[in-house]
Amino acid sequence: MRQTGGTNTTYDLRILPVTMTSTPDNPARDAGDIMGIASDTQGSLWTDPVLINHDAPAGYKEMMPSVTVDPAGVAHFFWLDRRETAGGGANTSLLTDLYTTSASDMLSLLGPGQRISDESSVLGTTPRTTLNIQFTATDVARDGGHLIPTWSDARGSNAATSYYDVYANLIDFEPPTTSFTSGPAESSVVLTPDVGFSWAGTDRISDDSNLTYSTQQDGGGYGPFTADTTGTFSFALGGFHSVRVRAQDDLGNIESTAIRNFFVDLDPPVITQLTGPQEGQAVASDVVQFSWTASDDVSLPGAMEYAWQVDDGPQTLWSSTITVEFTGLALGPHTFSLQARDEVGRIATLDRIFTVDNAVRWIADIDGSWLDGTKWNTGSAPTSLDSVVIDRGPVDVVVSIPAGPGFRQARALYCQETLQLPTLGSRLQLNQDSEILHLDQVDGTLRVNGDLLLSGSSNWDQGVWDGTGTTTVGTGAQLDYGLAGNPCTATGRNLINEGTMRALSNTGTLFVDFGNLVNNGLFLVEIDGSFLRNENGTCTFENNGELRRSSGTGTAMLAVDGVGTLGFDNNGLVTVLDGTLTLAPSSFSNDGTLDVSGPATLRAQTQGSHGPASIIRGGGT
Repeated sequence: MRQTGGTNTTYDLRILPVTMTSTPDNPARDAGDIMGIASDTQGSLWTDPVLINHDAPAGYKEMMPSVTVDPAGVAHFFWLDRRETAGGGANTSLLTDLYTTSASDMLSLLGPGQRISDESSVLGTTPRTTLNIQFTATDVARDGGHLIPTWSDARGSNAATSYYDVYANLIDFEPPTTSFTSGPAESSVVLTPDVGFSWAGTDRISDDSNLTYSTQQDGGGYGPFTADTTGTFSFALGGFHSVRVRAQDDLGNIESTAIRNFFVDLDPPVITQLTGPQEGQAVASDVVQFSWTASDDVSLPGAMEYAWQVDDGPQTLWSSTITVEFTGLALGPHTFSLQARDEVGRIATLDRIFTVDNAVRWIADIDGSWLDGTKWNTGSAPTSLDSVVIDRGPVDVVVSIPAGPGFRQARALYCQETLQLPTLGSRLQLNQDSEILHLDQVDGTLRVNGDLLLSGSSNWDQGVWDGTGTTTVGTGAQLDYGLAGNPCTATGRNLINEGTMRALSNTGTLFVDFGNLVNNGLFLVEIDGSFLRNENGTCTFENNGELRRSSGTGTAMLAVDGVGTLGFDNNGLVTVLDGTLTLAPSSFSNDGTLDVSGPATLRAQTQGSHGPASIIRGGGT
């Protein structure tokens, strides 16, 4: 028989004559076996013989084979089979039934034999010497996945007379259909390792409640068939996963088309740094570039987003950028913090702490001029592009800023020695945050566009501080000002005292214009005269620590000159031990304590306000 079936596959089927002997090329066991061969080369090459009645006991006679092929390419074999003779009774050697089986894939997939006749026919010796069942493959009708064979059967005959009736039966080769009723949608993402599903099946012949199911996880083996219609599947690893469910009907037909593919995302992305400083690395440049990639259980690299920040700066917006360059980094340690976010919002963080060490360093253990190139490791004086380090350890040196046209410049300065501005023409400009242990400003101008920390003892005899940012007298540090008897002027800068500030000259007034003064430490007034004035712009003196008039018999004054505005807000302690302290600001408020001792006097020349927590005490005036 030649038949076209399946996916345009044309092949030939042939039923072989029975043989008496079994050989390696012929698995027949006896003369009662049915053999089949197949060819998909129009008969030029044939498969090895296949035992069609493979599950019938040996020694029983099978006969009258026929074959038909359905449109799906499945071959259906029919034959008369006497295996039921084992049931015993009269004439048992002549019990005969109609059997069938199916085979596909060139007979390589052979199903079990199925008994079609529901009652065996018995052959007598007389007068019925002919076969008592008549059947050919042309007697098979088809209904979808079902075959309906018809045959003539003499089961109602007796020893004297043969009676043939026509019988029919339904052979169910159509499997059930199965579908998922709950669980993750196709190609969706779940965030837990345990994933639940439910399913249901239906069949044209079997009752749906009799269906059983077997499940498969990630292409592994199928489990046993059970009546369960729900299940929870556990996945230790993230990524792509699949669950299959197959159903089996009463006749053993199996269907396995229900499959659900999905992704499990258990972990945040993994960031891989491609370029840039590693943890703890020192770089000899203020230009640093980072690049990276990331991997994830679910998201592709191009689908992830990134955000980053440097030090205490703001975090960037999320984007797909995978490289960034920073320029002009200050000398010292920095922290680069990178975050990667996958498509479901899981976030990973990569931190890199590195140090910029491209400093121009003072290498001499003696005092010298800023302009003396022999004292620097580069052989030349610093420029506005250089971060400068002056630190000779236990050796004390003084580096002076000579007078000259314009400003001597540096990007940033870290000075653990004494920096001196000795004359009126001494000018130094720093363009980033800096630190000076000892500042000795005899005169001149110190311009800082950034924050400046004075971390040790410093003298500011006279001269100018300007630029933008804040100058802080650090905790434990001390700043003495006005020793030359001339003004010390801070323009456009805020001043914060966390340590000690001392006014030491009757005429060495501190002018704070276009900036504020905050005292969180001790502010000592040891003079007679103006210790703080404002001449231009707006200034607020906020006292959160102690303002102390500690010596002097005359008057020390806080006042306004020119067109300025000076406010005084006391949230701490004002102590007057000697002489007179006059407060003549533009405005005055007191929410702290005013303590005037003995013969001392505190005079307020501006009408102010006193909060409910304010205190006025002492035996003075």
